[in-house]
Amino acid sequence: MRRSSSPGCNAKGLHFGRIHTFYLVQSGKKINDLPKEKPFTDLILDWCKDVMHPYHIDEVYGELTDEQFDLGDMTAELAVRDATFSLHTFMEELGKLYDTARFYTALMRICEGDSDETYDMYDEDKRFPGLPYLERYKHSMRAPKNIDVSAAKGDLLKEMQIECAYMEAHPSEQPKEGDYAAEPFDDYDRLRDLLMESVPDFRLRLKLSPKTGRMTFAVDVDSVFEIAWLTLAHMMSEDPIEEHHGGSHEGLTGVMMTCRHCGDFFIRRNNRQEYCDKEKCQKARNAKNQREFRNRKRMLKAGKKMQTEENYNGKA
Repeated sequence: MRRSSSPGCNAKGLHFGRIHTFYLVQSGKKINDLPKEKPFTDLILDWCKDVMHPYHIDEVYGELTDEQFDLGDMTAELAVRDATFSLHTFMEELGKLYDTARFYTALMRICEGDSDETYDMYDEDKRFPGLPYLERYKHSMRAPKNIDVSAAKGDLLKEMQIECAYMEAHPSEQPKEGDYAAEPFDDYDRLRDLLMESVPDFRLRLKLSPKTGRMTFAVDVDSVFEIAWLTLAHMMSEDPIEEHHGGSHEGLTGVMMTCRHCGDFFIRRNNRQEYCDKEKCQKARNAKNQREFRNRKRMLKAGKKMQTEENYNGKA
């Protein structure tokens, strides 16, 4: 594990958070894309080596940067003790963050009118199956008034799972595979609320700034996942999803998107960027732009031809 600077929650700290949130979520995608029979621990170890230690950030950072730190004595043993973490806990927290980030970008696509791209977001065969909030729109929906959801005890996720199970047990005429039976955007307010509920609460408290020695009122973070959740929440508030409605792809820079070609996450550098920087994705972007240019040219030519024929027939 390498030494790194302790993260803050100011503008510089948020930039730090964006970069590491991207790497963390992208690592989740890499792990999720692996077949279940293939090991994934090396991907987690590589992430820790290349980025930072995921837990007890202040303690581990303080121990490693202490002037008396020595690999040959007890200070190193204390650092190893505090730096040891559960792989199961890491995977559980990574799954929650990754699934929520996917739902966030999926809802953004829905607002842009591209709900088809979100159809396969939930997959029970994956390590991180995703959030099932869009599954209900794949089925011809009956009014759920007569469905008993009391067993969910007010849990919205469990209510939706009960409703999905009911509809599967009482099938009706369904759309073809790949098509939604109902448009998810029509239920946007509910989906937005579910997204917000997926983000955990944050704890504010007085802390001592290591740089100034002064007290500061800040969010209490002790793991890279808490930093990532805070960063994701900032992204959601800075670039409201509903502003993407109507096909407008313009938005703020510095927010996390998914590439329209490969599906990987990336941090947007300009307000119209929709593809990541990989060569194959830039080729796909250029090909798409050329197709759209040729289509506009053909439509313009067809329009001029139609206008000429109308003018000729009018004179005749």
